[in-house]
Amino acid sequence: MRGMNRILSRCYWPVPLYIGRLIGRISRILPPSLMFFFPCSNLGGSTRVHVDIVTAVADRKPWVILTTFPSSDDRFLAGFMKSARVFDFTQTPFRRFLIGFIMGFFVGVAENRKGSVVFGCNSVPYYRALPYFSDSTRRLDLLHYVLPDTFHESLPYVTLLDQRVIITPQTREHLLDQYRQYGIPLLYIKRVVLIENGVFLPLPPSRQRERKELKVVYVGRGSAEKRIHLIGRISCECARRKLPVVITLAGNQVMDFVAESDRPFCHWAGCITDDGLLSQLYRQADVIIMTSRAEGFPMVIMEAMAEGVVPLTTEALGGISCHIHDNENGFLVTAENEAEIVQDMMARLTLLVSAPELLERLSAAARQYAVEHFDIAKFCSQYRQLLVEYPGPDNGSYNL
Repeated sequence: MRGMNRILSRCYWPVPLYIGRLIGRISRILPPSLMFFFPCSNLGGSTRVHVDIVTAVADRKPWVILTTFPSSDDRFLAGFMKSARVFDFTQTPFRRFLIGFIMGFFVGVAENRKGSVVFGCNSVPYYRALPYFSDSTRRLDLLHYVLPDTFHESLPYVTLLDQRVIITPQTREHLLDQYRQYGIPLLYIKRVVLIENGVFLPLPPSRQRERKELKVVYVGRGSAEKRIHLIGRISCECARRKLPVVITLAGNQVMDFVAESDRPFCHWAGCITDDGLLSQLYRQADVIIMTSRAEGFPMVIMEAMAEGVVPLTTEALGGISCHIHDNENGFLVTAENEAEIVQDMMARLTLLVSAPELLERLSAAARQYAVEHFDIAKFCSQYRQLLVEYPGPDNGSYNL
């Protein structure tokens, strides 16, 4: 029985894939020149980036194939559908057993158009299908961030990727470490291109702050690596010291990660899915706080800075230190010990309460930095060059 189970486990992916590939080829379906493979359409910064990428090439009428996680809210499904034809397999019954056939079908369909481009992110089925795409198909992926001490699911397929997109220069260093560790020839690092994320820049914010209290917000999902419990501790400590600071948390399941004893000192704005309401939250805030252990470069930081909100954040892993310059356009806490993080952030909040002129200076600098570095137009232009107007791998505009 065990031997039969091993045989089935080995065959359940490649055999259905070959069948799907054959059906895709004989179907004669002519796909668009671009196909994207993403995990889901859930609320989140990475999904917003995926929608922005697809929107940048909407005139090519691409396909978007959702492969992995059952979508709990479909926050960005409409965004995908505005710019692409969407195939959502995340809710498919027995998806685990059918995904090989599904990926094989799209591999076969891709062969019906020479020179097609496939692009994936956070999708294990996409990586597993890479060896089966024909050599005439350009294969790319996007890495939001890579943890240097964690095996990434893309590593066995690095040699099959024609180009890889990263959003922070630090990711390149982490990739180099992983390539060395797993014996991947370092020449493949030349295929890595840097395209930083962008946001739509609102009109300059009109701020008339009331000096009664400092308004701090956290925007994001609840998860362990976000270390939201530290924000709860900070809220409690502000109350204990009678510091005029109000901390509001917005996002899915964020309060689940705050200690029960700290919850009375936090305000919860719910899970905000409307862009207008989110912009309103930013415009009422003075500071956006983030205590993450690891990040790429969060979209919420970019959005908040564009509204003149001052970032107060841990250094984390990723691109935060590339953009947040301590005491220039925000505050960057470099401590690693959790108690020291709370202490350092309390010191910065206390300083902002007592120095409103500093708050105004940092707010103006954050907004100006966003204008100069985060414009969505640059992001769209770079993705169009990469996906539609491909200049070749040796074009200097992409080298790090």
